Amino acid sequence: TTPGFAGGGGGVGDPYKHLGRKIIAYLRPKAIPLLYDRSVNSPLTAKLNVYQNFLMAAVKTHCYVAATTPRRPGRRSDEKTGKNAKKNNGPGPGPSAARVCAALAEGIAYMERATCSRASGKGKKARRRARAVARTHVRFLGLSAFLVTFSRKKTRHAGTVAALRAALATPEMRACARRLAPVLEDPRNDVFGEIRF
Repeated sequence: TTPGFAGGGGGVGDPYKHLGRKIIAYLRPKAIPLLYDRSVNSPLTAKLNVYQNFLMAAVKTHCYVAATTPRRPGRRSDEKTGKNAKKNNGPGPGPSAARVCAALAEGIAYMERATCSRASGKGKKARRRARAVARTHVRFLGLSAFLVTFSRKKTRHAGTVAALRAALATPEMRACARRLAPVLEDPRNDVFGEIRF
């Protein structure tokens, strides 16, 4: 991804104002009910589809942030001067960790709705039966996918990585980690590690 390629939002206002909508847009193509329908998918496959959808959305989110983050002043001249100028070659200021986490929360809420198919009956019992993936599992998979992806670019996302780790350190999320370990460790996820961004 070329840093600052999109001009840091110059002339279009705050490029991160609707970051949550961006994440939802990245999730929407793979948010079709068929991918989470237990009549055609095993519970593991349904959860794997959720996790991989978040993984791809995380890659796209990083690319968007990188493309809209302005370069630090003097970056081009620094690249010509050599070793003494490397300290100024890092990315410029991007969205805060709180802002990214708030946007991710919007994406998680969207996926919670997407993984809940229409109930044939009425009442809470019918709605529980219609839920393909538990809400806490959707949240855990979303946080984990963004942590795995953003950890590959720690310099740019250091604050967000720390916030995601803290969110995953709660007792509820630790319990999910034990139950969902087969999803995160599934070899079908390896292809995402080959994506260069």
